[in-house]
Amino acid sequence: MALNLMHIISESVERAVLFLVRRDALTALGAFGFSAEGKPLAEVTRALRLSMGADNVLTRCVADGQPRSLNFDQAGLPPEFSELVGRPRNGQTVVFPVLGSERVISVVYTDNGSSSRAIEDIELSIWRRRSSFSNATPTCAVASSRSSMSSMARLDEPLSV
Repeated sequence: MALNLMHIISESVERAVLFLVRRDALTALGAFGFSAEGKPLAEVTRALRLSMGADNVLTRCVADGQPRSLNFDQAGLPPEFSELVGRPRNGQTVVFPVLGSERVISVVYTDNGSSSRAIEDIELSIWRRRSSFSNATPTCAVASSRSSMSSMARLDEPLSV
């Protein structure tokens, strides 16, 4: 599930960190791209756990299920996270939820790292696909004008490329 989602996201942005929502913390589950120091985000975020008790853009995204496009300096990211990833060159970040059948199950932080390309040409939408034959299935649709294509993957199916 996580690998499929991150593969789709990697077609649109330079960096991302996927957090699994736990009762008391957000746990980094996967990442791609590089920190400001040039280290792989997958390495520097490996043991990262962020408290769900803190008020920040990630926990607000979990609470209301709404995606956000923000300036890095004004995003209200947890200091321990913002110091690890470092400010993206253009300052823009997008944080969005991954919805399960009943709640937000993950939160994804994205930016374009050392690229000056804006994320505003990328449409990110997370929605639940309902079927009369099964329970709600979490789905992520990412459309990028850069690739002029839409990719959609059910989070419980292998990605076909």
